[in-house]
Amino acid sequence: MHKTRTTFVHWRPNMLRDAMTKLKTWKDKAQRKPLILRGARQTGKTWLLKEFGRLEFDSLAYVDLLASSRAREVFDGDFDIPRIVSALSVESGTRIEAGKTLIVLDEIQEAPRALTALKYFCQDAPCYHVATAGSYLDIAKHEGTSFPVGKVNMLSLEPMSFLEFLDAIGEGAAAEALRKEGAAGIDPALSGKMEQLLREYLFVGGMPEAVGSFVAERDYSAVREVHSEILDAYDLDFSKHAPVRILERMRLVWEGLPAQLAKESRKFVYGAVRPGGRARDFEEAIRWLADYGAVHRVSRASALRAPLTAYRDERAFKLFCVDVGLLGALAHLQPSVLLGRARRG
Repeated sequence: MHKTRTTFVHWRPNMLRDAMTKLKTWKDKAQRKPLILRGARQTGKTWLLKEFGRLEFDSLAYVDLLASSRAREVFDGDFDIPRIVSALSVESGTRIEAGKTLIVLDEIQEAPRALTALKYFCQDAPCYHVATAGSYLDIAKHEGTSFPVGKVNMLSLEPMSFLEFLDAIGEGAAAEALRKEGAAGIDPALSGKMEQLLREYLFVGGMPEAVGSFVAERDYSAVREVHSEILDAYDLDFSKHAPVRILERMRLVWEGLPAQLAKESRKFVYGAVRPGGRARDFEEAIRWLADYGAVHRVSRASALRAPLTAYRDERAFKLFCVDVGLLGALAHLQPSVLLGRARRG
């Protein structure tokens, strides 16, 4: 019989995200602009903005531009801010007050004119706190979208760090010790426990839903099932947003990440993706994966001198998966490989 698994999309106990501090700083900036919170799918952008609104404002006007065609149509007219604010107030069911209400426009990549409207919020109505979230904003730049350059503040949200993971699973004391002392300052008697916690993080990763599954069930199979669902969602996104001409090459690069990182080579090897492969065959596919947020491209430095960017060699680079848990799922890594005898669940 198939085991029914609870989905933890809305699970967030002790979700102490470091980005919350940055959001609070943005709120109080004298020269504040509309905010774009970007990041890969499933990194917790929606929850973070809702929680920010709940904690720091009198009210929250939340609008999902993917779910509501009516909300998208609000931006089909002119860019008159009073008209837009009034319409968003009706759509969200919240009376919007400048300085007291956080306006959240979720999935903003689905409404290019909403992205353009941020320019007019910045120029004509800076009194409003407007925060947006989206997963494919860098990709939108490739498609002729009028991006409000210089009129927005940008913030990126990555998967949960090791310290955030420790806070979430009830190991706040360990997290605090690492924050204060660093790894070198930890009592040697605790090194075994710290190593085991790190091994757990390397398997679970930092995707909030995977962390939620781990906290609730302590079942590594259930965690891996979450990873598989996220990977399936990524693949569907690739099919939806990427040009058909590069889709196969994107998948080859994406699915080949574990093999690339396992090699001793100091740079990405195109021939390992496909025999005879060259840079020109995969450059666009790699750029799309990076813009989507699925991979980080890290270039080699030709010399260890400051600033490192002056010695960056763009021809020699490595690709790293956005999340270590997803990387393990791509590699079909079994829990016993990382956890050994100390495996729980």
